[in-house]
Amino acid sequence: MNRRLFIILFLLSSIYLFLSYIPNIYEAQQAKNAMPDRHVILAEHIYTYDYNVYLSKIRQGLEGRLSVINKYDNQPQSKGIYLQMLYLLSGKLGGLFSLSPGIIFHLMRTIFSIIWIAVIVYLAMLFFKDKFFATLAVLFSLLSSSFPIIEKINDQPWISMYMSWWQELDPVKRISYLPHYTINYIIISLLTILLYLHGKTGKTKYFYAIVVILFFSFFIHPSGGLVFLGSWILYHLIYFLWFRTLNTKYQILNTIKMTFILFLTASIPLLYIKVITSGYPWRSLVEFDRLHPMPFVLKDYILAVGPLFFTGMLGALLVLIKKNKDLLAVTTWILAANIGIIVFMKFTTQSPTRFIQVANHVPLAILSIYFISWLLTLTTNNAGGAKREVQMNASADDRFIANWDVRRPREAGSSRPTESGKRVIKRLLLTFISYSAIALILLLGILQSYFSIKAQNLFNFQKAVAGQPIVAYPPQVTHPEKDVYNGYLWLKDNTDHDAIVLSKINAGNYIPAYSGNFVYFGHNPETPDYDKREQEVNQFFSLALKEAEARKFLIDRDISYIYYGPQERETAGWQYPTYSFLKPVYTSPWVNIYQVAPQTTLDNLQKYI
Repeated sequence: MNRRLFIILFLLSSIYLFLSYIPNIYEAQQAKNAMPDRHVILAEHIYTYDYNVYLSKIRQGLEGRLSVINKYDNQPQSKGIYLQMLYLLSGKLGGLFSLSPGIIFHLMRTIFSIIWIAVIVYLAMLFFKDKFFATLAVLFSLLSSSFPIIEKINDQPWISMYMSWWQELDPVKRISYLPHYTINYIIISLLTILLYLHGKTGKTKYFYAIVVILFFSFFIHPSGGLVFLGSWILYHLIYFLWFRTLNTKYQILNTIKMTFILFLTASIPLLYIKVITSGYPWRSLVEFDRLHPMPFVLKDYILAVGPLFFTGMLGALLVLIKKNKDLLAVTTWILAANIGIIVFMKFTTQSPTRFIQVANHVPLAILSIYFISWLLTLTTNNAGGAKREVQMNASADDRFIANWDVRRPREAGSSRPTESGKRVIKRLLLTFISYSAIALILLLGILQSYFSIKAQNLFNFQKAVAGQPIVAYPPQVTHPEKDVYNGYLWLKDNTDHDAIVLSKINAGNYIPAYSGNFVYFGHNPETPDYDKREQEVNQFFSLALKEAEARKFLIDRDISYIYYGPQERETAGWQYPTYSFLKPVYTSPWVNIYQVAPQTTLDNLQKYI
């Protein structure tokens, strides 16, 4: 592998990675413009309510836990699990350096993003030895973006994207996305590389590496492992159909044995996931997709992937037609992902969007370059002239010869034939189509990146200067009140972190992340029976319950503290609770925190009835 080219492409990719941090830098610069009564929380990444869940798991590592527990439920005694251990372990490591959960999160985000762009460059150089095409493969992987939606916002021209609600399709946000998603990209890429190397060399060490990585992949993000299993099956099925006469009985039996081992390996974590999600609180995670399905439309997804979808799928078709063994692993990667999308559009046990989360743009980028390079070979004038070999890491009979010089008329006495008019037109047309496709993909990526950064900066500016609403729900368009944030800090410093706090959704979402307490209500889908609990919480904070009913509600749910901020007060018509069993322990202009008076038996409730 050309080390110099790798370094150049890695540095080029690093520049694009840096661009994804411009909104964070801009937000930090705008902190000085924030309202004086607001506490600025920088870089609430992608979506605040999910970001806080990740912080809560990092905080569990800081607190010394050995497994992940759901702090968005009122079950502190529940058994911990070993999913999303990435965040808990990072908390343990960050705790050695006294880092905050937010700093730990963004360090992870940065480190894994750097590794990810290195993997992208490696993939491009693995399959394309030619510098030009390797560079294009990297650029396509970075800049893959939607067909444009051209509109006007505030009388200014604006370019939006299809499926903008699914932020992973945004090229700028995707390159430094959520840490466990980025690791999932890395894992599916490594598994594909290992599948390619195993198919090429037959060495068992690559298969052993596949087994180990596949096992752990399900604990990071199950979609990556599922897509690879589909890719493995498609790879060997297609290979068998291509070379039926060359497959011995031993090879077939060995493939079946390896497939059995992989499925056995996958069954262990899948069975574990099945067991822990069969009951609450974790059952709510699998129920969410069924009860709240994403508005997924296949046509919109294809438009959101952009022209790369069409060039990539044409490249996949070309691989199948030409029996290109070296690009078969990349082809089955995207085919397995597409099959997953289609299957789960029909069977709604999982959202089809889970199969977008396996870096589909990368195999599409590689296959697009393969297709475009093939188009350019059709421009070759076999009558002679200077020729350039498009070096690919492909089989010898699949190497391309592309002609790049401008033909000159045949000189007198030369044996070189002239091109026919039709051939010239064909060559020029194919060249035009090829370079137009390249230009379109790159141009759309640059434009979408520009408007993504511009939109994020505009949002961050508006968030910094906003003074209303008091509580931004929904969506998160202001920073929290200082009183509200200080209430979280008081809980962190003055309460047992196993204590359960009752609040409405906004405070309930922040408290596990910034205070470390359990909450009865705070996140969908982490909170079990979310809709039912929402009704219960609204009823409690409306102050409509009688004293005995209110106390029974709290005692039955082991609630120790009431966080009574602006969102809770608004529900109560800006009144304060007068229940005798609530003891004020923290008071500020916007926030009161009450401790629920302890009681060993419910018999005393009879005096209130």
